[in-house]
Amino acid sequence: MEQLPLWNCPSKRKVGAGHKYFGQFAVEAFLESPPTKANAKEEEAHLTNREKDVLKLIPEEHTNQEVADLLFISLYTVETHRKNLMSKLNVKKSAGITRPAIRMGIVDAA
Repeated sequence: MEQLPLWNCPSKRKVGAGHKYFGQFAVEAFLESPPTKANAKEEEAHLTNREKDVLKLIPEEHTNQEVADLLFISLYTVETHRKNLMSKLNVKKSAGITRPAIRMGIVDAA
């Protein structure tokens, strides 16, 4: 099998173009994890439209202030939305919000 130069690797091109890239292993681990009580709660979580807007910006690594500026809401409101998302999605850290967002189709995995 021919090895591509690093600069020609699809993941490098995506990241170089400013996109997020999740390797196939990470995507499969997220999407094929066995069902658990927590996963069932994720699927049942009822998110408001504004919570979904905030949720879409979290994997893009925006700060709370940047999210507030992009959505024309206050910093305190963004912090409240993040807190509510963590509670509704049953995650303990902000980084954990990405997995249910991918599973629910709110955020693209690739």
